[in-house]
Amino acid sequence: MVEGGLDTTEAPRDDGKPSQIEAISASMAKDLVKGDGEEKPMRKTTYWETLMHIHKCNTGSSIFAMGNAFKNSGLALGSILVFSIGFICVHCQHMMLNVCEETTKRLNLKKSVGFEEGSELCFKVGHPKYRKWGPFMGKLVETSVTITQSGFCSVYMVFVADNLKQVWDKFLPPIHISIMIAIVVIPMIFLSWIQDLKSLAPVSIIANVLVTAGIITVAYVAVTDLPDISERKLVADYSLLPLFFGTVVYAFEGIGVLTPIKSGYKNPEKFAKPLGPLNVAMGFFTLLTIFLGFVGYWKWGEDVKPSLTLNLDQDSVIGIALKSLISIGIVLTYPLQLKPALDNNFAIITKLWGPFKRPHLADIIFRTLYTLFLFILAEVVPFLDLFISLIGALSSSALALIVPPIMDLVTFHESYGPLKWRLWKNGFIIIFGIVGFIIGTVYAMIDIVKSFHKVYGYEEE
Repeated sequence: MVEGGLDTTEAPRDDGKPSQIEAISASMAKDLVKGDGEEKPMRKTTYWETLMHIHKCNTGSSIFAMGNAFKNSGLALGSILVFSIGFICVHCQHMMLNVCEETTKRLNLKKSVGFEEGSELCFKVGHPKYRKWGPFMGKLVETSVTITQSGFCSVYMVFVADNLKQVWDKFLPPIHISIMIAIVVIPMIFLSWIQDLKSLAPVSIIANVLVTAGIITVAYVAVTDLPDISERKLVADYSLLPLFFGTVVYAFEGIGVLTPIKSGYKNPEKFAKPLGPLNVAMGFFTLLTIFLGFVGYWKWGEDVKPSLTLNLDQDSVIGIALKSLISIGIVLTYPLQLKPALDNNFAIITKLWGPFKRPHLADIIFRTLYTLFLFILAEVVPFLDLFISLIGALSSSALALIVPPIMDLVTFHESYGPLKWRLWKNGFIIIFGIVGFIIGTVYAMIDIVKSFHKVYGYEEE
């Protein structure tokens, strides 16, 4: 997930336009200040500021879905698997950072490359027979980022609609979820019009405060009056694990912004050390994810909702206020999440049909239409838990699990180590990611179809 404020010094693309990773990194805060007609870099971030940046990049609607994830795995198996998947994802993040650093050195680049650029340029320093695959890998990452960020935004629409519907139904005549999604999309359209990066910074800060407050409150409610733990499953039905996989990988997909965070840190050489910001922040996030998933399922059992916020008492002031505040926070995060997909796709449209006589108006129209497209997607798949699992398995698995080990194998093809341990290790991760991608996507789509049949009365007797 991508939320926060940071400094970026990644290498520009050949076409002169910022990559998606650069765009979303820059949009998270004022990474540049202007003075005397020149752009001057802001001060480097401290250790604690860097920790917060990494934490905010991973914290979003997905963390509230962990209770449902544990329902699909069980308390014991879920704890083990979240830790294991988290460990693998963090290891992949380390590999990606190492490859980007090594690629920058070998190509004698003045500025460090990011994930998207590194995925393509690493083939230039790898084995000659694989260099032709560089552009393909770059496009794969770019496409995965577009799908992931667009998916996040559609999930946000469903997440906010689910929460606000409970508040609405408390005080007003109940309405269908589709109508609530249509209401939610209205402010999101206007927020998508924000183009100035500096204007997005305060929006991000407010969103982070609201979401963090929501996490603390949900955790407090979850640990209050817990039932006997023997009432909960330690290991759930294995057929539900593909949905669990998609949800967990969705939560750990924050790999794209690590290079700009590292560049903005005052001690970048210590960023990935054992007690550096990366390991400490991701270690805390992994434990927080396990904790919320564990206590969420322990508290509400089989009745746990796709988002823990939906389990809060609809009649309590805390429940109503929390759902409203978290919904506002998620809505405010929307323009930051959508920016990379907008920038990339509008550049394609400009290349095909531009230049436009009124580019600003064309950009506004495109942003509106793209948000409406995501709105239609949210209306088509209004099942929050299944939507999260689908996006996680479909695109997040490629970014978090498949691409980094491929980059590592290509870059360090001459040093696989004794018994070719690097090859075996990376091969295992790639296979794990591909299997999760295929099975997770298929199962999520099957369950979405079943849910449609059930909701709309087509289920066979």
